[in-house]
Amino acid sequence: MERLRDTDMRNDNVVTAVGQQYAAAHASHYGSKDLREALTLYKALMAAHPDTREAGYSRSQIQNIVKVVVSDQTLSDAHVDLATAHLARGDRPDVRPVPVASPGQRAALAPSSSRSARQAGALRGLMLLLCLSLLPAVATAQAADGWSGW
Repeated sequence: MERLRDTDMRNDNVVTAVGQQYAAAHASHYGSKDLREALTLYKALMAAHPDTREAGYSRSQIQNIVKVVVSDQTLSDAHVDLATAHLARGDRPDVRPVPVASPGQRAALAPSSSRSARQAGALRGLMLLLCLSLLPAVATAQAADGWSGW
């Protein structure tokens, strides 16, 4: 029973830590409107706690920032530039598209060990840009405290 309590306390500490990280990112985003810092904080939260509710909120907030900061034409140009760079390196254009994975499926869809780290990073960047460009509209994520708005 004592072991269960220790585990619960550690889980509470993780939840509290991720909540504090999200609150700091949210304050930078909506409070001081320091979008660069907010992006950095949201990204760090997603890397440290990818399967949490706050990571999902952070993804939405990053998409909101991108939609405000980057024009549709710039995103389109970036897609073309990325595709051109891949083709210039000899990447095959007939490779099947990678399906969008839920957090539980990510491990199964990870790049194979034969693919270089640079190619895997470029592929992730291309997928991120593709996902961001396909967003139908800016969706405002609700903060844990229920406050939203800019």
